[in-house]
Amino acid sequence: MSLIIYLIRVLLISGILYSYYWLILKNKNLHQFNRYYLLGSIGIATVLPIINMHLDWAGSGNAAGRLLNWMYAGWEKPITIHPGNNSTSTWLSWTSWIWAIYILGAALLLFQFFRALWNIHLIEKSHPYQSLENIRIYHTNAPGTPFSFFSKIFWNEEIALNSEAGKQILEHEFFHIRQKHSIDLLIAEIVRIFYWFNPFFHLLKTELKAVHEFVADQHAISSHNRFDYAELLLWQTAMPGHYTLTQHFFNNQIKRRIFMITSIPKSNFSFFRRALILPVIIILFFACSRNGESLRKEDQVFTKVEVEADYPGGQSAWQQYLSKNLHYPQEAVNNEIQGDVNVQFVVDRRGIVSQVQATSGPMELRAESIRIIMNSGKWIPASNHGELVNCYKIQPIKYRLEAQ
Repeated sequence: MSLIIYLIRVLLISGILYSYYWLILKNKNLHQFNRYYLLGSIGIATVLPIINMHLDWAGSGNAAGRLLNWMYAGWEKPITIHPGNNSTSTWLSWTSWIWAIYILGAALLLFQFFRALWNIHLIEKSHPYQSLENIRIYHTNAPGTPFSFFSKIFWNEEIALNSEAGKQILEHEFFHIRQKHSIDLLIAEIVRIFYWFNPFFHLLKTELKAVHEFVADQHAISSHNRFDYAELLLWQTAMPGHYTLTQHFFNNQIKRRIFMITSIPKSNFSFFRRALILPVIIILFFACSRNGESLRKEDQVFTKVEVEADYPGGQSAWQQYLSKNLHYPQEAVNNEIQGDVNVQFVVDRRGIVSQVQATSGPMELRAESIRIIMNSGKWIPASNHGELVNCYKIQPIKYRLEAQ
């Protein structure tokens, strides 16, 4: 299964799981269940699509199977490439642009991640603390306080610890620490960085933070008047400088928190709401499994066919494409590396190229060899007994520093 199929599956599964949460579980008094559901949704969406990945070249990962592929797969005419054959830069390819955009997006989120950690570190260094039950309480007036992060509480000096409000807030933050909510957010943030293009992971993390607040509020009001506690939340409804990795007592979920605090818990259909997710997950699992099975049965890859797959325009057009777009890696030129690379790939029944790998040749020359095949576009598929089929192809590429 190609990377694009995996990413599509991740998007679909995370979308389905988030939709179930939004329709069935959101704003329901099932806080602990919702916490683990949201965490599980992140894990299921990233892992389930991998379970049935079909990576073997001929339905078998053994060496004999690969040797047969090598012996019978359709060999293309070799092409020889020399340094300076063309002047088109490889970075102009569309795949390079996609990777550049992905890396840029991930880098921006990663920068925000480390900036948040650095800001927390600066508060630790510049403010005094006191220890209470193995928890450090830093006294500061930094924006966004009070908030907790792992076993540390960053307390706003304007709130008296011994006041009634201070005790309620402190109990709230203690609960975050005891429940290890920071670990949840760390996991969600890391996944969000790597899958930043998936909107559902952003939504899942937002809901996870909200559920953390709901369950901590529920614990805090167990020993206090719920309406007094709600009034405390209204004390300050907007605080600047919030960090994405921390638990803030005052945050942008105030309206929902007050609703959850003041509403009377109801158990209507609570078991049904939780139990219904099991068939949903089972359906998702079998959907991936069946898709994997259908791929194995319907998309058998042939090593020998009656009519070989061909590039549009025939061999002359294929050789012209390679000559115009293939580049001798500058690193290999600088290190005086030359050699022969054989690239094995599959042209499926739709004419799409996949499973591209370099099976021989210097490592410095393989990436460019794979790139040129992956960017070759749509082919004319092979046929066997009148039916379009998937078939293997092999393209030899000879890298020479000097013309013979």
